[in-house]
Amino acid sequence: MEQLPLGVRLRATAVFESFAPGRHAASLAAVRDLAAGVTTAPLWLWGAAGSGKTHLLQAALAAPAPQRSPTGAAYLPLGRPGLQPAMLQGLENVGLLALDEVEAAAGQPALETALFHLWNGVLERGGRLLLAARQPPAGLAIQLPDLASRFSSCLVMHLPVPDDSELPEVLRHLAAHRGLQVGPEASAWLLRRVRRDTHELAALMERLDAAALVAQRALTVPFLREVLGAD
Repeated sequence: MEQLPLGVRLRATAVFESFAPGRHAASLAAVRDLAAGVTTAPLWLWGAAGSGKTHLLQAALAAPAPQRSPTGAAYLPLGRPGLQPAMLQGLENVGLLALDEVEAAAGQPALETALFHLWNGVLERGGRLLLAARQPPAGLAIQLPDLASRFSSCLVMHLPVPDDSELPEVLRHLAAHRGLQVGPEASAWLLRRVRRDTHELAALMERLDAAALVAQRALTVPFLREVLGAD
């Protein structure tokens, strides 16, 4: 899919193949279906920071576009500093619109109104909507009743933050996508020293992949100590 020039950079590693399903298997399948045009109903993902919402939204844009649908796709975090309602103009023409950090729009009348018109425009043109926030629609203090009604019509799916038992599999999955292996000892060492969320782990694996390529080393504990400068 094509990203519109909104000045928002997508992570190259945010693809479906690098996402560890775990308890998120149903949500992953729902986003895949929406990206492929198998389903068209607006989809709302919610969960705390580090749950993988942004990864799935950006992965949807990286997926091949379905045939016989409006072209183009765009990702826009509504919590972006300096965001103005005018920046939403033209987005109604895309085939897939992924709106992140939707909670940032609550209580901003001009932005809520712009979102309401954008919502209608996307669906009227046969586009699809994928939204993410830290709360479900009912948990947002949306002031515009018509927008709150639109949000409540979404298919809503919760993304729990991976717990301690799931994080080694998330790490292994991210490593395997890059052709790397992280053994149990190295995995345990890493997970004692990093913030435990999916975004942090993806960024860490990107750094380790680059370092391992340069040094031609495996991800052993001694090598991790050298790269991360940790005891």
